[in-house]
Amino acid sequence: MILLELVTRITALIRKRYCADVPIILLTDSGFLDDKNLRYFEEKLKIFYVCAGKQYNELKTFVEASDPSTFKKFSSKKKLWHFIEFGNRLKSWTTLRRCIFTSLAAGETGQLNLDFAQTDLFIYTNLGQDKAMTEQLIKAGGEVYLQPEKIIELNHQRGRSELVHRSIKELATREQLPFEKFSMNRAWYHLMVLAHFLFEAYKRDVTHDVIPDTVYPNTFRRRLIDFAAKVAATGGNVYLKVTQAIHDGLNLSKLWTRCMKPEPIMLL
Repeated sequence: MILLELVTRITALIRKRYCADVPIILLTDSGFLDDKNLRYFEEKLKIFYVCAGKQYNELKTFVEASDPSTFKKFSSKKKLWHFIEFGNRLKSWTTLRRCIFTSLAAGETGQLNLDFAQTDLFIYTNLGQDKAMTEQLIKAGGEVYLQPEKIIELNHQRGRSELVHRSIKELATREQLPFEKFSMNRAWYHLMVLAHFLFEAYKRDVTHDVIPDTVYPNTFRRRLIDFAAKVAATGGNVYLKVTQAIHDGLNLSKLWTRCMKPEPIMLL
């Protein structure tokens, strides 16, 4: 119940502060796989969901009896999955929902997995099932999310949100908050989140073609902050002197130009 309340509050906040009719796709684990929860997302919140399913015996039997020619292939990050899509309604459900079964056929090395070593997963979603919501999604440019390959990819990205917390902790260099009083720690945390946002914006706006914008703060520090340099003053001017290798490798002239001419902030 607490998780549903959080989803409700976040959904309301997005639609109030960002856009009233923006399509929202919720990625969840199998803990949300309950008819009551899914109906709440579909009928009350009017949001899409991609929910990891549970491997019930009757579902396994159905997949095993399916014609192998009906399976399709999906490749991502050198991995290969076989998948099949069908409509499914569990025993306690009143609604037939879209279900995708995936099986990891080959790992990153390209080595094929034997049947007993394959990772199987069922994915449930309402993407493409509600006509009005689907039209809204297409109007917003999200038609690609109706494809089963994209739904599988979304499910694989469920853990990416946790990486944000890792990045914030690396930026702060420590997990413990520094003060004894809650109000002071709250102010510190808000400033830390703001600093992390500026850090992410800088990576995407300025250094995106010098260093990948997916790097964590420690890697960013090692490559773009912790390099040898000398500050010299001559003729009333201050210079930052670096070796030619550092200048060319980091393309410092281009970075300096971008920093001096930032993109204007667009207010909605």
